[in-house]
Amino acid sequence: FTMDIYLGQFWQDPRFAFGLNKTVSLGGLFVDRFWIPDTFFVNSVDTEIHKMISPNKKVWLNLDQGHIMLSTRLKSRATCKMDLRKYPMDLQTCHLALESFSFDEEDLMYEWKKPVGSDVFIYDAEMAQFTVVNVKRKLKHPLYHSRRFSGMTVTFKFQRRTMYYIFQMYIPCVCIVALSWVSFWVDADAVPARVGLSITTVLTICYMLGSVNSNLPRVSYLKAIDYFLLLSFGFIFLTLVEYVFVLKYAKRK
Repeated sequence: FTMDIYLGQFWQDPRFAFGLNKTVSLGGLFVDRFWIPDTFFVNSVDTEIHKMISPNKKVWLNLDQGHIMLSTRLKSRATCKMDLRKYPMDLQTCHLALESFSFDEEDLMYEWKKPVGSDVFIYDAEMAQFTVVNVKRKLKHPLYHSRRFSGMTVTFKFQRRTMYYIFQMYIPCVCIVALSWVSFWVDADAVPARVGLSITTVLTICYMLGSVNSNLPRVSYLKAIDYFLLLSFGFIFLTLVEYVFVLKYAKRK
């Protein structure tokens, strides 16, 4: 999943504690002249700073006690392990983990500015396919090579929007199954009509099953929509089986 993030980092540097009641705002070009935390996204595949006209980062320096704030606008593409068993009525939980790349928790300790477990502000909670249900902040202390690091985790919960699938999959599939049952009212002697209707509906269901899974990961389990389409396929296939018995009975008679 891809996110547009406004990341604000706060820390204190005693070298800038001059006792002056003044805050200085500096552009992104001065960031490299300060010590800044080497924060990185653990499960990120690709992260970049927005560079519209100039790099989207800014520093606020408080000259009283040496407090520094670094604000950066980022675009990050992170991994998320999804459970698609209830697709498309699924609720997905994704995480974004932040840690220091080189400093363990004895040198650098991360803390949220707001309480752990509180919500994170989301600018746009409704997307084309998902709605962000909630976003929670957590702390973590992973162990790497006998060194414990400080880190933070943001947990996102996404609810998939189902109206698209209802109108594009479920309702058409029900109509196709109902159409296959029309063959029960077709005369048994009209072999091309009954067979053609049943074969057409079978191929349509097979196409729908393939199109649903074409844009999804090739998981080794069946999803909710797979069960629905396979059940629909079974109903249509039974119409062909029924017609075979009808023809066999008619010949005996």
